[in-house]
Amino acid sequence: ATKYKGKVLLLDFWATWCAPCIAELPNVKKVYEAYRGQGFEIVSISLDQDEQTLRDFVKQRGLNWTHVYNDSLPAGQDLATKYSVTSIPQMILIGRDGKIAGVQLRGEALEDAVNKALASPAQAE
Repeated sequence: ATKYKGKVLLLDFWATWCAPCIAELPNVKKVYEAYRGQGFEIVSISLDQDEQTLRDFVKQRGLNWTHVYNDSLPAGQDLATKYSVTSIPQMILIGRDGKIAGVQLRGEALEDAVNKALASPAQAE
């Protein structure tokens, strides 16, 4: 995760079969496009059953950030388990300092949290 050091990172747990997840995608995409040049990155972790369904969906919707297929991760490195994700959508925002800056962010709350996290320094003074 070194490539995300000092950046604001959104971990977005979702699946193509999850209607509330799909409903939130335009907002996630809008926030990504507005802030990606300022050190904001997204890693979407898909809990889909089928990797090809995920790949096709991502391509079709033009979701141009990093996508991880949870089932393809080595045992013990599964992110859904690591972050205790029991329901989706679940969004976890990690600040420049590597600490959690927000959870369950949807709608305007996502943009507000990203904005605030980007304004914070990478290291505590």
